[in-house]
This record gives sequence, C-alpha cells and structure tokens, in this order.
Amino acid sequence: MSEANEKYVNYSAEDFVWDEQFRAWVNNPTPEVETFWSEWLNENPQRSSVIDTARQVVQSLQVYHHRVAPTEINNQIEQILLRRDRGENPAETARVLRLWSSRLFRVAAVFILLAGIGLAMYLLNQKANELNTITTASGIQKRVSLPDSSSIVMNSNSKLVLKKHWGEDEAREIWMEGEGYFEIKHLDQDHKITNHERFLVHTNGVIIEVLGTTFNIRNRRNKTEIVLKEGKIRLSFDDHKKADMIMAPDEIVTIDNSAENVSVSTTAPDDYSAWIHGKLILKDTHLSDIIQYLEDNYSKKIITGDTSLLNKRIDGTLMLDNLDDALFILSKVLKVKIQQNDTSIYFIKM
Repeated sequence: MSEANEKYVNYSAEDFVWDEQFRAWVNNPTPEVETFWSEWLNENPQRSSVIDTARQVVQSLQVYHHRVAPTEINNQIEQILLRRDRGENPAETARVLRLWSSRLFRVAAVFILLAGIGLAMYLLNQKANELNTITTASGIQKRVSLPDSSSIVMNSNSKLVLKKHWGEDEAREIWMEGEGYFEIKHLDQDHKITNHERFLVHTNGVIIEVLGTTFNIRNRRNKTEIVLKEGKIRLSFDDHKKADMIMAPDEIVTIDNSAENVSVSTTAPDDYSAWIHGKLILKDTHLSDIIQYLEDNYSKKIITGDTSLLNKRIDGTLMLDNLDDALFILSKVLKVKIQQNDTSIYFIKM
C-alpha cells in the first residue's frame, strides 16, 4: 500500500472534510484524482460510510469571500427582544339590598331578573371574547389547527393569539409575532364576501386579509417579511398613511418596524418556507444573516471573535433539526472552532 493510501486508512469523517485533496475530489474532480479515490475505495471498502458522510458535509455548503465596507457589518447581531404580557382583573364589590315590603320585594325581584339576564349576556359575551394564546419555545415548531380547518405551522420563539370562539357573523381574526406558515381554508363560494368569510392576520402594524391562501410571515428584528405562495392577499396599514396593497404569488413584501419603508420584489416562496421541513435555504447568504436566523430560533447569542467572518457568503442547505448539527457544518466549512454555554455561542477563527 502506498504512503498516500496509508495516510487515509484511519481518517475520520472530520479529517476527510479538512483534507484539501479530498475536498478537491468532491468539488472539482480531475481524471487523476477520480482514479486515485476509486482505487482507494476498492482497497478500503469498509471506509465507504465514512467517505459518504464526509462528502455530504463538503457538498452541503460552499463558502465565498466578499468584500464589504466596515459599516455593513456593524450592529449585525442584536439581542432578541423580550416580550411580556400584562393583564389586570378589576375587583368587583357586591351590594346587599334589604327588602322591607312585598311591593319592594316585587320591584327588587324584577330588578334581579333583569340583572340576571344582563349578567348572563355579559358572561356569554365574555366567553365569546376569550383569547387563546399559543407560544413556541426555542428550537420547537408547532402545527396549530384552527376551528375552520385552516392550519398554521409556528416556528420557534413565536406567538399566536386568537379568540377561543369565532362568532357566526365575525371575521376569523388572529395576531401573530415571530414566524408562521399559513394554509387558510377558502370559505367564499359565491364571490360575495361576508364578514365570517374574511380571515385577518395582525402583525407589526399591518393587517393581512386572505381568502384561500398559502403564505409565510416572518416578523423578526423590527422587520416583517410576507411571502405569498398561492392565492391572493390584501395588506392594509394601521396608520392608514399608505394605500392597501394586493400581493400576487411569488411576491415578497418587506416592511420595517415603523411601516415607513415598504418594498416589493419576486422570490421563490419555497425557500422562505423550507423551515417547516427543518431546512434553511442559503443563496449567496451572508453569514451575519445566518447568525441572526439561528439566534432568533434558538435564543442563543452568537459572537464572532473575527468580524471578517461576517463577510462570508454561503450557498447550500443548512439542516435545522438540531442546532449542534448546524453548528458542526458551519464550523467545518468556515474553519472555526465553536464554544458554547447556556446563553452564548462563540465562533473562533483558527
């Protein structure tokens, strides 16, 4: 066995990923390199599973360097905003009435009857307006089935608020923070939209009205992204300073926190909803954007000792089922060491 052959006999998958000759074979094989590795595998068939694992890691991502001005990399990592809900229940004091005569008794009885009816109506109204709050924790997704058979897949660190009971003559209405993938049931049959056929999503100063539609909403870091896959939706703004917008399939609308800046462009909707299948699709994506996405979904601060790493662009598919697996791939292709504790992750350039 040649010295070159012996070199690889005890290599782990990690060793192969780091080996320049192996990476050259995976990314840009020449006839000579192809011959070498074919012969090596024939001589070492027991190593085929290790080779397959290493090939998948090398193929999964490609890193490109890109020059950018220092101002473009400042303030790339922000703390995730903590949201707190507060509520108060007013105290009520009961008054006791003493009845002195039969006439007063009858008057009081009528009063109590009317009060009882009023209380019953009040309680029914309160029940109709009870809110159901659904949240997801770090790294956890949840599918929510709505009373009308529509469904929402909630990404991690997200919040959904809706009434427990939708009335027969009121719009289906929800409030969303974080990220969600919506599949809304179409109720309209005669093209005359009644109130109960409307579906409204409130998020960050924008109301999204849908009929039968599939779309993704991402409301993170003072920015809202709405991507329409199928159907049609109308956007209206709480401040009424902008005209309503009608979105078409394959469009993405990006809105800043103040709703002052609104942009529209076309995109591939499946790229934005790949997270429901545990994937993050990267197309010449800055590492800084990847870091922000991981921070938002796993509630850990990611710190790079060398800010030049933020300039790198990445193509490929990053699996999100497990944070450690995603970090392992990034560490190998970026050639960094990763250290972490309960709250923070550190990228250390080697």
